[in-house]
Amino acid sequence: MTPPPTGESLAALLRPGRATANEAADHIEVLTAALCQLPAEQRRRVLVRGEGEAATRVSVS
Repeated sequence: MTPPPTGESLAALLRPGRATANEAADHIEVLTAALCQLPAEQRRRVLVRGEGEAATRVSVS
């Protein structure tokens, strides 16, 4: 049985004051850290949503 959600944040990233809000690399880093906090069996059932600015194109190697 899956425990009920707690509403807690899974991850956060502190950035310098000059950092812009739309750094795709930062979004990816926080998302990766958050997904690592979830039990493996629940990682397939995650819906990730973002505002329009989250749709920044990034090249991942």
